[in-house]
Amino acid sequence: PLLQHSDLYSSASGFNEKDGSFSPIFNALPIAMTLIHFREGRFTAVNNSFLRLTGFSREELIGQTTLETQVWIKKENRLRLRDHLMKRHSIHNVETAFYNKIGLPITVLLSAELLELHQEQYILASIVDISGQKHLQESLKQHRNALRRRNIEIEQLTQVQQQLLEATPGLVFFFSSNGTYLSCHSTNPDLLYLPRKDMVGKKVEDILPVKAAER
Repeated sequence: PLLQHSDLYSSASGFNEKDGSFSPIFNALPIAMTLIHFREGRFTAVNNSFLRLTGFSREELIGQTTLETQVWIKKENRLRLRDHLMKRHSIHNVETAFYNKIGLPITVLLSAELLELHQEQYILASIVDISGQKHLQESLKQHRNALRRRNIEIEQLTQVQQQLLEATPGLVFFFSSNGTYLSCHSTNPDLLYLPRKDMVGKKVEDILPVKAAER
């Protein structure tokens, strides 16, 4: 769950409204976190993990709105989340996406709570980067789709080969690359001078007459 109000500024310093700083705990957290003024939508505080995740400096964010920094990929998601916070006062593990400083998308799980500090409402949000997981899921999905298409192609090719074999008169032998018998097809079983089971695993010269095997 998201850290509670008391967990973040339990130290004597608490939240400094003038410079947007929290207690050292806030900056030391390994999870990216930010405090945004709810009514104005301006960044009030960001921790070091958030800066590392997005590539922004603290000076580039503090006092700027999320629209001015253009971090939202879909602005409608911002409005939807604000509406949800107004009604429920918290959101947990909502998948959404942001742009980092150089414009690359980051897929994240967002949790947030609507808090009141100094008689003002703020959004305290924690952000977990799941971009790597999403890329892996997409790669696995593409691999499965490619494998499915390949299996369909093999099945179709097998059907065509079977149709060709059935239309081919006489004997058709199948050997491995080293000349070991695998199987055969015959439209006339009487043409086989050895039972199929007696040919499995044998070499060409063990099955065919010498002159035919040499060819």
